[in-house]
This record gives sequence, structure tokens and C-alpha cells, in this order.
Amino acid sequence: MTNGDVTAIKDVQAYEDGRNVEISQVGISGLRLPIEFSNGGQSQHSVMEAAFTVTLQKERKGTHMSRFIEVWDRLEKPFSLERVTTLLNSLEEKLDAEKAQIELKFPLFFTRTAPVSQAKSLMDFNCEIVAESNHSDPGESHYELRLMAPVTSLCPCSKEISEFSAHSQRSHLTIALQFRDRAGFEAIDIDQLLMEMESVGSSRLYPLLKRPDEKYVTEMAYKTPRFVEDLVRDLVVLLRERQDLIAFSVQSENFESIHNHQAYAKVNYTF
Repeated sequence: MTNGDVTAIKDVQAYEDGRNVEISQVGISGLRLPIEFSNGGQSQHSVMEAAFTVTLQKERKGTHMSRFIEVWDRLEKPFSLERVTTLLNSLEEKLDAEKAQIELKFPLFFTRTAPVSQAKSLMDFNCEIVAESNHSDPGESHYELRLMAPVTSLCPCSKEISEFSAHSQRSHLTIALQFRDRAGFEAIDIDQLLMEMESVGSSRLYPLLKRPDEKYVTEMAYKTPRFVEDLVRDLVVLLRERQDLIAFSVQSENFESIHNHQAYAKVNYTF
């Protein structure tokens, strides 16, 4: 066999396996790559951490790991929510699998405008896409979007009992949305949804604040105290009227300024 003769190389992954065990997910994880992501008419570059997996038939010994990278590399760019199904279908076809799964995590940057000075700056938000296809029953495909938005929360108890002040903290609000179908998932405007999430805090966060802005957000937080319980309940109120979801979860983690621990709350909601 010459160096260029690959036809004689054995395909060990295609060997038969006699243990009669189907593998639910097999593939690659921890893959870090640049990504150009488009949503709501905006396109931006980021860095993602990805996991690509498929189901493996019980009679097959292994999957072909290199093919996952090939599928991503050949996918038309920029990537978007509309291309998630294309990616899943390509994985199914390339790996000859009944189901394919993806998990993509990356920061997105959106412009935020200071409330008084109107100074504009970019703030980062964590985005995660989790999806699964089902070749035999497309109606059983899974589309999930997870977002994290930071806000300020000021403690109502501290405000009530303190003579001069009240302690506040930065809170990380996280939502995980499970969509009824592909169309609802693809129609999401991520920046608009993040702004709606930010509205439930005592105050929004801003990367760039001048002194008049700092005065405004401090006073706004004092006028709008929120427990961690208030934050998750307000997120539920925000989301429970949506017609494009089958379930969601919301959570808040408050990084306390007077304790060496976080305050935490979560709600799981099924329609």
C-alpha cells in the first residue's frame, strides 16, 4: 500500500458490535471555533464552544469523529437560528444516524444606551443553543434557547430596615426556552428578548455610565427593590403568555454584597 492509497485502510468504526447496546449520543465536545452569528438583522463574530453528537446504532462499533468537523466547516455561513435544522440534518446524513444533537455556547454583544447621557457601548450576554433532530419523526425534534442577562437587584428587606441605605447586588437572570416547533425558534429576536429580561431587575446594567447616569441607575434601583423570588416570578409573568413555547425554566443567581454566598431561585414551567 502506498502513502496515497487510502482505499485499503480498514474502517474500524464500521465493524459490527455484538453487545446490543445503542448509544444515545456520541461525538465531540469541547470544540472551540470562531463563529459568525446572524440574528435580528445583525451579524457579529464570536467564539463558540460546541458539542456535536449523533445516535449510534447498536450493531455499529463506532462513529467517525472527523466527519463532525467536516459538516460544520462545509455549512453555509453566517450561522443563525434558521441554519440549526440544516446543521442537524447534515449531521444525520453524514454520520448515517437516526438522530443528531448540537450544543453551542457563545457570547453575543449588543449595544446598550446610558439612560441620561445616551452614551452607547457594547455589553456581552451568554447565549446557548441546544437542539436535537429526529429523522423518523420530525415532530419530535427539540429546539431550546438559553440566555443569560445580568441586572441589578436591590434588597427590599435591607431598604425597609436600614435608616440610610440598602444593599444591592448583580443578578444573573437565565432563561431556557423550549419551542413548539422550528418556526417559533427561528423567529426569535435575541436582543429584544434580552431587553425584556433586563426590564425585571431593579435596574439595568450598562458598560458605560457618566455621573448623571450613575445617579439615575442608583436611584432607580432604590425605587424598585427586588428579592430573588421577585425576579423569577416576574420572568414567569413575562414568558407564560407566549404561544411559541411548550415549556421554559427561569432562574436568578444573586451575587450578594453582604454575604459570602449567592441567593438563588428557579421556576420550571410547562404549558
